[in-house]
Amino acid sequence: MTQATSDQDTKNAAQTVKEGYDKAKDKASGAVHKAAHQVHDAADARLGGATDAIADQGERSAKAVRDAAEDYDAGSLQHEAMERVSGFLEDTARSLRSTDLDSVTHEISGFARRHPVAFLAGAAALGFAASRLLRASERPQSARADMSSDQPWSRGSVPMTPASGKTAAAGRSGRRATGNGDPS
Repeated sequence: MTQATSDQDTKNAAQTVKEGYDKAKDKASGAVHKAAHQVHDAADARLGGATDAIADQGERSAKAVRDAAEDYDAGSLQHEAMERVSGFLEDTARSLRSTDLDSVTHEISGFARRHPVAFLAGAAALGFAASRLLRASERPQSARADMSSDQPWSRGSVPMTPASGKTAAAGRSGRRATGNGDPS
């Protein structure tokens, strides 16, 4: 075997490896694009369902506010304010129904670029609210039952004795509880 044949074989092998790499790269890229489109479509479908539910609630709220506005005289400050709130809720519901994931993402990223401090503050507030909501929903059932009991002492207060107006603890010492720590 000559040197030229060996060099040609090496070039052919390198070309074969490069072609295999390019095919694998294209196939992987196609799979990633396909997966990204599937995730995008699933997120868009979920967003669509969520926005429809929120829009429905917004429309019901707008109707309730508009109905409440009828309790006030036409032209009064209360009536006008409620009409504006109702209109805002209807416009928001309409806008929610016409949005898709791409437009929401685009608007949020545009807002974040224009107002980074406000965006970060809003994100922090949203995160705080979400954590509070999650923490409240994780509270054990027994803790909720304790808070909703009809017995006043189950919430940490001291019951008053009906006849004297003294707390049970104050009744033993002969002092009347006034709530400010002063005996009277």
